[in-house]
Amino acid sequence: MNVTYSETLSQAFVIGPDELKKLVDLLQGRIGKVSISADCIDKIERKFSAVKELIDYENPKSKRICRIYLSARDGFEKSATITFGDFSSFSGGVSLNITAREDVVVRLKDKIWDIVAGTRPWYNPLAGFNFTNITHWLVYFFFIFSGLVLIRFLSFKFGLISDSKDGIEIRSQIWVFILLLSVIFGIVCCIFLTKLSKWLFPSGVFMIGQGKSRFETLKRVRWGVVIPFAVSFAAGCLLLIFK
Repeated sequence: MNVTYSETLSQAFVIGPDELKKLVDLLQGRIGKVSISADCIDKIERKFSAVKELIDYENPKSKRICRIYLSARDGFEKSATITFGDFSSFSGGVSLNITAREDVVVRLKDKIWDIVAGTRPWYNPLAGFNFTNITHWLVYFFFIFSGLVLIRFLSFKFGLISDSKDGIEIRSQIWVFILLLSVIFGIVCCIFLTKLSKWLFPSGVFMIGQGKSRFETLKRVRWGVVIPFAVSFAAGCLLLIFK
């Protein structure tokens, strides 16, 4: 009796020739002939006759790989597909589907996930963080505060509180204006931080061809600029707190 196993892990990954060879050899040995294809940034799906042809792909920026499919099939009895790619706007992922006898599925999935675990980079939690979610709370806060200012103004208008009319109006306008500028500034910062995070901590990296040099450049930027700045900033904050 055949069973089917299907799972998708939302995680960042950095995969190179060694991991790809191991996965292809594993699929070929346990399932059957492997077909390899890749979706690229130029909207073209490229098919490769062997893993060596995939590894030799130049992978230029204008035609860089966005997703890789490794599929194996043995007639109608056994099949397996591993997909590396972006499954959402902010996080990468690895998808695995296997159909075979139960003992084959159990052993194969464990070996595949062991290999996949080795592709998870140290910055995995940062790769999936979406700063733009904070903008929703900023907008909510703006409307709540504006509502409180409106309630205070109406309370004065109907005589529930006594104060200078001009003073109330001017202070209300100033506070709403300051808050609006703060919210706009916060939204711009969140959008900028999200784009910067996606660039510095990519969710899916294929260390193939030029992709390796691009990743090495980002690594130098992270360890030479971003990490020292973050450490210095944190140290400065601690000094101010415990001074």
